[in-house]
Amino acid sequence: MTRAGPAVGLACWVTVAAGHAAAAPAEPAATSASSRASVVWIYGDDDVLHAPAETRPASPAAGVGDRPGYDGLAAGLSSRYTGRESELRLGWAARAPGFVSRLTTHADLALALDVDAMGGKPAPMLVEDLGSSLHAALSLTPREQGPVLEFRLYPFNADVERVGWLEILAWGGQVGLTRESPYRNAVGAVRGGTLALDTGALRLLVGMKTANFLEPMPVGPTAVETSYGAFGRLEVRVGTSLTLGLGGGRFEHGRLEGRARTPARSTTTGASARVGFAFGVGEALAPPSFGADLPAPEHQAARRSGFAVALEATTLLERLVDIDEPSRDVPAPARGAALVGTVGLHPFELRAALVMRDPLFVMRQVPGVYPGYTIPSSAVTADDWMAIVSGAYRGSPRFVPVLAIGVRTPAAVMTESRDAFGQPSGAALVLYSPTDVEMLPPGHAPVPVLETRGSCDVRLSALLTAIGWVEYRRDFNRTRLAPDEASGVIGRGFLAPDRLGYGLAARAFF
Repeated sequence: MTRAGPAVGLACWVTVAAGHAAAAPAEPAATSASSRASVVWIYGDDDVLHAPAETRPASPAAGVGDRPGYDGLAAGLSSRYTGRESELRLGWAARAPGFVSRLTTHADLALALDVDAMGGKPAPMLVEDLGSSLHAALSLTPREQGPVLEFRLYPFNADVERVGWLEILAWGGQVGLTRESPYRNAVGAVRGGTLALDTGALRLLVGMKTANFLEPMPVGPTAVETSYGAFGRLEVRVGTSLTLGLGGGRFEHGRLEGRARTPARSTTTGASARVGFAFGVGEALAPPSFGADLPAPEHQAARRSGFAVALEATTLLERLVDIDEPSRDVPAPARGAALVGTVGLHPFELRAALVMRDPLFVMRQVPGVYPGYTIPSSAVTADDWMAIVSGAYRGSPRFVPVLAIGVRTPAAVMTESRDAFGQPSGAALVLYSPTDVEMLPPGHAPVPVLETRGSCDVRLSALLTAIGWVEYRRDFNRTRLAPDEASGVIGRGFLAPDRLGYGLAARAFF
């Protein structure tokens, strides 16, 4: 990618705007502030059957507070949030008319403070930038609803921009509950900007990112070098029922590890496509991960029968070192797809999701199952398949029971080998996520994970909602190192597969 291109484009835009500036005196900027808090109190136990050492994630006795064991199969499917966060979102915005006709300028500061972390000792205050930006919008026609050209700069965190729609298939930026990103090894923040054309029925956006990485130099030690990324997204609405989306990009994120001489740049290139159709209801929604996604009371009357379906597919090419021939690098393909549907037969609502991802796509933010390397050609791989169905009764805006059932066959990479005695010694890696990889004992393959969850939301007021749930999961893929009872030799054995948990929560938004 040409390094001077983004700078030249920005300079041209500023020059054109300055050339059309009028000599009128500046008007004072209109400012506003906003805040939104979510406070969640939880009491429960994510596993009442076993001691903490017998399960993973470890489950202490029943107590107050959130814990990873409450994450179900639907967590991270459609949103990077679990719904159990206690946080304070702060926003400050300023707006002023530009000197150019039909130009408006904006400045937004958007922050999220993890107030749940305040109870620790010492008490940290974790702050996340939600996309603070400098924004200029130019109306291309005198009409109020005409096309608008938008220019946005991200001075703190451009990694909120990524490609894709469904969270589980998004790439090129922060995704998932742990904000996984290919820029995880960057030195400092990821910054960038976007340029968009919005006509109402069509929205076209192009953007760029830059980030610094420590990279080896031909002569001397490592030094800080800039990596560039470019991406685009096209969204089209056809009538009131059909929506189409296409996105793509190419992201550099440092250099490949493991190459002795002049390693090539580590890149992720790909495209995502989405088509959605809705009749009588809004867009297709994935099964809820926590609670029943209660809509606001003013929207309850508008709920009616209908259906919506959406199909999304993604293909990536990651430049990785060939693990069978480390002297060369190759473009390794990674693929994922999802089908999401919603059926409303008021007062009943049914949601379903079917997701498929291959091993490299599950680990796309690392990237690679073996970071920076391809999968061995002799390895046997299994794709990640997940199906979730949930049903809700929404006859009352204040009382919503939900029942969800899911099954997942995790992605896996299995290598076959034999020791000197002819016993299997290969490894099987079960890939739940980039931060959750399980190793099975030799000779074993992954088996499906089953989960069922029943919950009920009781809306006590416009402020407070009470939530109760019971969940059961059966997962035979969790292991640990332990001595064999007969020989005393330390080996890998299986943890207890069954988890039965419950919880009671109070959730407030204000």
